[in-house]
Amino acid sequence: MQFFFNLLYHPFAFTYDLVAAIVSFGHWKDWGMTVLPFIKGVRILELGHGPGHLQRILLAQPPVGNLKIDSVAIDESAQMGTLAKSRLGNSHKLTRGLAQHLPFQNNSFDTVVATFPTDYIFKADTLSEISRCLSD
Repeated sequence: MQFFFNLLYHPFAFTYDLVAAIVSFGHWKDWGMTVLPFIKGVRILELGHGPGHLQRILLAQPPVGNLKIDSVAIDESAQMGTLAKSRLGNSHKLTRGLAQHLPFQNNSFDTVVATFPTDYIFKADTLSEISRCLSD
């Protein structure tokens, strides 16, 4: 399974949307929307942004009070970064890196979200980094 995910996120990243549509029976975008009720605050970090669908959804959200959502996303895959940049434009805050070594200051985010994580999400280093980056 790990081999398959490596292919999907790297050399065959261009097929990601098609694969996601097939395995979700056409409800992939609906699945992404289900995370919205769990987002608190306006400083959001997405782990594993993939082709950028959730980032596009977050950017389209209305302001919370008088504050616009400030979303940042990180992904290990350069290919997913390329796909997301083509979908979102170069001005969006996309970073390449690992969830086990988040390049952000302590207490930087109100919410950290990952909509389709692989096994990295259960690693102690990932959970520690998420905890460090979340505001109190």
